Amino acid sequence: MRQTWNVVVALDPDSKTPIFLQIARAISEAIQLGKLCPGEALPGTRVMADVLNVHRKTIVAAYDELTAQGWIQTEPSKRTFVSSTFPKLPQKEMNRACQMELPEFPSYSFQIASTSDSSYTLVPRDVLVFNDGTPDPRLLPTNNLIRAYRKVLTHHKYSLNYGDPRGQPTLRVELADMLNKGRGLACKPDEVLITRGSQMALYMAAQTLIRTGDIVAIEELSYPPAWQAFEHAGAEILPIPLDEDGLSVEFLDAISQKKQLRAVYLTPHHQYPTTVSLPACRRMKLLELAKDHGFVIIEDDYDHEYHYLGHPILPLASINHAGNVLYVGSLSKLLTPDFRIGYIVAPKALVDSMAALRLLIDRQGDPVLEQTVAELMNSGELNRHAKKARKQYQLRRDYLVKRLTQLEDNVRLTIPSGGLALWLQFPKVNDMRQLAEYLQRHGVIISPAERFAYQTTSMSAARLGFAALNPEEIEQGITVLEKAIKVVIAA
Repeated sequence: MRQTWNVVVALDPDSKTPIFLQIARAISEAIQLGKLCPGEALPGTRVMADVLNVHRKTIVAAYDELTAQGWIQTEPSKRTFVSSTFPKLPQKEMNRACQMELPEFPSYSFQIASTSDSSYTLVPRDVLVFNDGTPDPRLLPTNNLIRAYRKVLTHHKYSLNYGDPRGQPTLRVELADMLNKGRGLACKPDEVLITRGSQMALYMAAQTLIRTGDIVAIEELSYPPAWQAFEHAGAEILPIPLDEDGLSVEFLDAISQKKQLRAVYLTPHHQYPTTVSLPACRRMKLLELAKDHGFVIIEDDYDHEYHYLGHPILPLASINHAGNVLYVGSLSKLLTPDFRIGYIVAPKALVDSMAALRLLIDRQGDPVLEQTVAELMNSGELNRHAKKARKQYQLRRDYLVKRLTQLEDNVRLTIPSGGLALWLQFPKVNDMRQLAEYLQRHGVIISPAERFAYQTTSMSAARLGFAALNPEEIEQGITVLEKAIKVVIAA
């Protein structure tokens, strides 16, 4: 007996998004809106194929995608259900209206205050650095970049003047288009603010959102410059525990019952630094908590472009969030950190407030660079570069994983589905500082866990970025690491 299917799935054969992904996204949206309930059975693949008039293999691919992202589950009998771990949600319509209460905008006065240590040390050229996951500038499409720069300087001289503090309109249009088509957002260009890197986006968000004494929750292992930006704005930082699936939403729920949170900062796509992806059920619960308790989610999607297994999980900002998610990203991971192009997607009211603050910092961004990047995006060159770089970085990840597995039980790791770094645990190493110092003396630098901990940690772990090193350099570094582990264990 056939099931009745009441969910409308509108398919666009002319869209650049594959049909199976259109189907998967429509079903996940129906789950988010409460139109499909936890545990509810879905039609079989043949029935669904008949209903939507597509090939059965297309439905199989859509169900596989939904299963991989945690939206649905299949029992041994091969029946498919909406994941039973989701909270039951009332049916609702998509509401893009901003429900986030903005604070009264503070006066623009800055006091000199001490911040956490953020000093930088120049690394000698002959040292191998397993950094936190920056791209390899040697892969930069230099010729294409030069051509785009030349085109901007030749044909856009009239517009190379003081510009919009929100960023060049051409780039905001290209970014909004990319985010809407590729990441499931529904943003307009005037909801996008271009910044000099994602750090500037985080800083300006903190300055416009946070009042002295506000509580900002972060992951217990997190990105130090982010929490420093919140502290500089007067926030009280509250670290939230992590487990094998990322942020403990249960703990956050319990804390939210006792304390009024202003914001939660997290990196759900690939948790920084541990690389774990936050499951769909936790994402949904987190969004419900934000709505119920009135806090803002600041989602830092720092490496969305680099996903090697299936398709990237769509951001929290792609889900119906009633304006309570600020989405921060960067194009620097696609090109090079030297090109400071970051962005934040937020309600227009907040974008305008940040733009007003931006006028007092550097007036505007880099119009030439911004228009050049817009040219690369419009011509498809940036996307082609991303595909080539992704293949190279996957090869480097696989080579690093292969070498690390040869260290046997001296190292533990879970292969991440994407990103530009690995998270390693050293079960036999009791003193990570000793290991890091030995490596540095022998020309190799790693990032121990304590670097990412808001509170003191004795965790024997480290983040190893692999993207900026070719296989020969990775080999050199791991050879030194292997010896260092043996020396430290024997000490």
